[in-house]
Amino acid sequence: MCSSDLGALFHPALHHPTLRGGGLRAAQLSEVRDPREVLLALGDLLAEAGFALVGVASNTEEEALYWQCVEAIDAADEARDRVHGMLRHLTFREWGGEWGGAA
Repeated sequence: MCSSDLGALFHPALHHPTLRGGGLRAAQLSEVRDPREVLLALGDLLAEAGFALVGVASNTEEEALYWQCVEAIDAADEARDRVHGMLRHLTFREWGGEWGGAA
């Protein structure tokens, strides 16, 4: 193990009171009450992040930052596509496996 790996073990984020007192809050969640609303909100958040990244990329003069933004825009767009796929799947399941209603 190199010294930088050892330094990561002592990072303040790893010694947060939540971690010592019962684990991560996310691990304590048992269910999502409204998956559709969560997915819609996630899609909106990803779209906003994409727009913000376009703004940064458009206004930077640093080539490296520009390309990092382009890669992040692509990643946000791909994640948003996956969210839309999950929403389609959820809709399909809600219709009892019949896409668009009875044929």
